[in-house]
Amino acid sequence: MNLSKDAFGAGDHIEVEVLVIGSGAGGSPTAARLAEAGFDVLIVEEGEWYDQGSIKPFSLDQMQKQYRSGGVTVALGRPSIAYTEGRCAGGGTEVNSGLYKRPPHSMLTKWRDGYKIQDLELDDIDAIADEIETDLNISYVPGESTLASQALARGATNLGWRNSEIPRWMSYPEHGDALSGKRQSMTETYLPRAINAGAILSTGIRVERLEMTDATAGAAIVERRDGRAGRISFRHVFVCCGAIHTPALLQRSGIKGNIGKSLAVHPTVKLSAKFSEAINVDNDVPVHQVTEFFPHSSFGGSASQAG
Repeated sequence: MNLSKDAFGAGDHIEVEVLVIGSGAGGSPTAARLAEAGFDVLIVEEGEWYDQGSIKPFSLDQMQKQYRSGGVTVALGRPSIAYTEGRCAGGGTEVNSGLYKRPPHSMLTKWRDGYKIQDLELDDIDAIADEIETDLNISYVPGESTLASQALARGATNLGWRNSEIPRWMSYPEHGDALSGKRQSMTETYLPRAINAGAILSTGIRVERLEMTDATAGAAIVERRDGRAGRISFRHVFVCCGAIHTPALLQRSGIKGNIGKSLAVHPTVKLSAKFSEAINVDNDVPVHQVTEFFPHSSFGGSASQAG
């Protein structure tokens, strides 16, 4: 059920206490916690709302409707890197594989010490992870995994490499199987929580720039679905537009400094193999991964379609 509303109505200027830009994995939990704490929250999302499960996962239809630029995005450079990102209510959580990994203490310690991050305590992060794992129903496949996942695990075992099933944010019906799960994305979890607590979600709104009047307050200049301009005044703003568009929006707003200079990507090399029997599942991904070389690298699988 589409939970979004037109926050503007017939006008072109609205005022809110807290503006959250982006409804993905960053924006939705932020909005839920703020709304549940009693703040007046507006969430704006550039893409549209699609009910989870209404579009076939990893399909061309999904790429056209829920990915930015139809899934054809690239960072030009040496080398150029092709990447994809969600552009819909729920952001990337609606379209990615849904695999979940709790950040290891070694990595958190490296971040804390290397970047001198105060108050980044391991026990606190573990408590947050516990809460998230409950909220998103982090779980394993009931029964046997798909044939592709079994093949990956079998091959790794034959090579003597450690491998394991990676849990996902999925809910499975009683007596369900590997293909019966429903993704617990933001449109299934934190967005409804935020809205039930009084937040408003408006889709089809692109924020062009921010005009700050002091350290926290200002206004967002936006383009609405029909092409009309709008203005959203706020007392507090949270920019949750992902790794690419968060720094892009801040730079367009004249907020620079070190913005955009710390982007990191995890490169992926894709291989394909031919089997004597059919093992592909075109609407899901293998849940097993090779963990022998983690955290430096891992080896997993992806959705595969004929053609």
